[in-house]
Amino acid sequence: MIKRIIIMGATGSVGSQTIDILARHSENFLLSGVSIHNNVEKLVSLLSPMPTHLLPEWIAISSEQCQTATLQDFYTSKGKRCKILQGTKALTDLVDATKPDLFVASIVGSAGLPSLIKALSMGIDVALANKEALVMGGELVKKLCQMHGSRLLPVDSEHSALFHLIHGHGRENIKNIILTASGGSFRDLSISELKFVTPEQALRHPTWAMGPKITIDSATLINKGLEVIEAHFLFDQPYQGIQVVVHKESIIHAMVEFFNGLIYAEVSPPSMLFPIQSALFWPEISRDFLASIDFQKFFQLSFMPVDHGKYPGLKLCYQAGEAGANAVIVLNAANEVAVNTFLNGKIPFTGICEIIDRTLQSIARQNVSTLEDILYFDSMARERAVAFTGEYV
Repeated sequence: MIKRIIIMGATGSVGSQTIDILARHSENFLLSGVSIHNNVEKLVSLLSPMPTHLLPEWIAISSEQCQTATLQDFYTSKGKRCKILQGTKALTDLVDATKPDLFVASIVGSAGLPSLIKALSMGIDVALANKEALVMGGELVKKLCQMHGSRLLPVDSEHSALFHLIHGHGRENIKNIILTASGGSFRDLSISELKFVTPEQALRHPTWAMGPKITIDSATLINKGLEVIEAHFLFDQPYQGIQVVVHKESIIHAMVEFFNGLIYAEVSPPSMLFPIQSALFWPEISRDFLASIDFQKFFQLSFMPVDHGKYPGLKLCYQAGEAGANAVIVLNAANEVAVNTFLNGKIPFTGICEIIDRTLQSIARQNVSTLEDILYFDSMARERAVAFTGEYV
């Protein structure tokens, strides 16, 4: 049976690699549609190597100002037509138009939440690479999965590993989940040195090749904190049963400790191709062999505890997760604002966590139950965070 796929955020790191995998497995998949914000040129470059019959019929463009002539000309040169959806409702309209078997959620940040909710409401399985959507709407997402029978297939390397390790052993037997963190671009710097680092330095991740936002989140360890919250919702694990350790080699992606004392770990090279391919083929295992680790060669595996003085963002994530209600929404929104402001050179690196902390303290805890509630507190938190970033200028 051929799976019909749509990719949300096709020009990002995960989206681009997903297109590459689908192109190599046309006998298994049909790419029905893709979404982008406005990077038409990159989308054309990604689609150019594909045979004409594999080109997606539907394309959603969330930016209303984006010009589509280049895309239309490309399709015309291939002797094919594409159907373009554009504007604020384009992403959710794409789900309606294509009704896929699998929805690849790889839009960075909160922008991907409404289309994810739409897919789950239609009973569509989701390959989840957008952790922010689950962080913001975890309770609603879980409720929709239960109501409509949708499945979440994690694409984060850590949660993909946990998914494999936990499957078949029973969640009730888990004592601890252990997430590994690379430590990011500044793991070898002192706390005092962090005040003077630049966005360019922060974007030089020592292990992974990722987009700018997630690379900065890795440097603050906010990314790992968001993954803690994601693991809480995905695997029903209490926060006190989720640990984080620094593992700079990024070869062990996650571990699970069971009550009998045994610890299971998933090991693979640091490449997103492994979790993406796993989610696409689930419950089958692809026979497309990806380069694995050569244990005949000498290498070391190291583990260190997290220095919370150097990475205050991780503690903020635990606190927000345990507080529940709207706290995780506020944390995620404030982080997106602060990271963008840092990338624009307007606040110091250390200002990111300061702004998150101040925003969390400025908004009282209130329960959320609908998408409208989530978007309301997301907007409020962004306004507060913007105000706090202005104090650095």
